[in-house]
Parts: sequence; structure tokens; C-alpha cells
Amino acid sequence: MEKLASNTMETKTPGLWWKLLCAFLMVYTVVGGFFGKAPALPILETSIRNLYFHVPLWFAMLLLMGASAWYAIKALREGGNPQKDLAKLEGFDLLSNAQAQVGFY
Repeated sequence: MEKLASNTMETKTPGLWWKLLCAFLMVYTVVGGFFGKAPALPILETSIRNLYFHVPLWFAMLLLMGASAWYAIKALREGGNPQKDLAKLEGFDLLSNAQAQVGFY
């Protein structure tokens, strides 16, 4: 029983490093956005801080929507061939759908 629990823990931890990296980068961005120096331009005042948050989110959205389109095309190309593995096709469809949902919201 203990061996089963340790095996499930080992399978969940390989992806932990990128989650921690993402959390660190998010905290770094928020702290930098609120406490970093912003240029004192008379027409913009403090609205320049929008660049800290909106532009990176826009690039992330474009990346996710592009990946969603890529996996959708892969799913459509393999969908016409009944000899292909159905699980692989469903995997492409799920990846495409998940990335589109994250990109939109």
C-alpha cells in the first residue's frame, strides 16, 4: 500500500518545477508592476503601468490561440483516417479545446 502511494506521488511531481517557476514569475511581475518605477510622462501619468500586465497577457493569449489552432488542424487532418488511433485524435481535440478556453478567458 505504501509503495502505491509513493508511486502516485512520483508521477505527480515531475511537472512541479514549471508550476513553481510560473508562480515565481507571476509574483515577480505583480511586484514589479506595482512597485517598480514608471516613467513620468505628462500625458500617460500612471496608466503606463498597464504595460506590465496587459501586453504580456496579450502575447500569452496569442500563443495559446496559435497552439489551439495547431492542435485543431492536427485533429482535423487525422480525423478523416479511421485507421488512426482514436485516443490520439481525442487528445489533439482536448488540447485544442483547453488552450482555446484558457486563451479566451
